[in-house]
Formats: sequence, structure tokens, C-alpha cells
Amino acid sequence: MEQSKVCATTSRSFSDDLSAVYADIHSYRNQGNSGYQQAEKGKYKRLASIAMVVFFISAGAIYAGLHFIPPETWDGSTETIRLVLQLLVLFIYLLAGGVILLQYFSVKELSKDFTGQIIGAAADAAKDEAALFEAFDKRSTESIKYVANRFDHASTQLGQLRSFLLGAIEKIGIILGLIATVIAISNLANSTGVSWLELLSLVMLGIYMTMFPVTEAAIKVQRISNILNQYLALFRSGEDCEMNGSTKS
Repeated sequence: MEQSKVCATTSRSFSDDLSAVYADIHSYRNQGNSGYQQAEKGKYKRLASIAMVVFFISAGAIYAGLHFIPPETWDGSTETIRLVLQLLVLFIYLLAGGVILLQYFSVKELSKDFTGQIIGAAADAAKDEAALFEAFDKRSTESIKYVANRFDHASTQLGQLRSFLLGAIEKIGIILGLIATVIAISNLANSTGVSWLELLSLVMLGIYMTMFPVTEAAIKVQRISNILNQYLALFRSGEDCEMNGSTKS
């Protein structure tokens, strides 16, 4: 890769150069978001989001009905309704885990060569990143450092948002919700009303599904932040800039 000779910029050209860096990053993102599979994934995500909204509205309405409407109105079928709801919650927990897995790995090849998939994904990412590095070679060091700092700040903000909303729960993932759901199902026959474990399983599921887009965005922002910092470390060190500056003069 040809070493960049653009290490200094002026305030007059900084704005244009900054826009160019962001355009390079958008182009890099679009390379990974093109094609039929990505279009299908986007369609699936929209349908999944609609289904989740419908589920939570329906589940909330049923739980409210179980709580406020007299038991005799349900004709003794409250346990059946609660069991169906908890089984649906359990299914969605497992489905969510499967969707997350499918985003990063091929289940067909998972049992055959898990390490190979990771290496292949890293190799494909390296090709895209190398193309992005070549685009960065045309930009000034100052603009790239500025954008890198902005992405570092955005990554920190997203991490703080997740920690604020999930706290220590983030460290154990969906396990807590799964445990609450399984215990709620096992205790359903001995419970005379809606238990706090049933509500916890539903609330936890809602929190995880709400925070999933934030977590996904945090991963992508952190990746771009790492790419920018790697580029600066590899190709835009202070010594390189000084050398290139003396070459220009």
C-alpha cells in the first residue's frame, strides 16, 4: 500500500476532507449491506420487529385481563393461558439466540469447522478493511484522527447506555430470563395467580429485544473505531508524518 503524503491540512479544506472520510466509511458499510441475502435479512428483521410488537401488546393485554378480570370469567382456564404465554416467551428466547447465532455463523458448517468460519470471516473483513485503508490514504491525518475520536466517543456512549439499562445483567445475557421462564413454567400448577417470575420473564424479554438494536449498533461502531485506530497506528504514526512532511518540503 502506498504510503500517504497528506499529513497536514488547513481549516479551509478540513470540512471537505472530513466529509470524504465519512463517505469512505459509508462506502465500506454498504459493501457489507448489499446483495440479495442482506435484503432478505432486512425484510426478516422488519417482520420480526412487527411480530415482537404484536406479541408484547397481546401478552400485556392478556396479563392485564388475568389480573383485573374476575377468575370465573375465564372459566377456569387461566393456568392454560399463562402456560401458553410462558411457552411462547421461552420459544422467543430460544429463537432470539438462534437469530443472533445465524447473524455471525452458518449453522450448516458450525459443527464441521467452527474455527474455519472465524478465519474466513476475518479474511473477508480484512479485504474490505484494506480497501478502506487505501481510501484513507487520500485523506489528511487530522481528519482521520478527528473521526476516530468521534467514533471512540460514540462507542463509549453506547456502552454506557447498555450498562445503564442492563447493568450486570448484560454479563449473563438471556440466561436470567430463560431461568425465570423455566421456573415460572414449573411452578405454574402450584400458583394461584400471576407470579412475579412470570412477569420477570416477560419484562426481561422486552428489555433484551429493545436493547438488541443498541447492542448491534455498539458492535458495529466499535469495529469502525478499531479500524480507524488500527489505520492510524499502522500508517499514520508521528514519525511517518514527519518524514512525509519533509518529503513534501
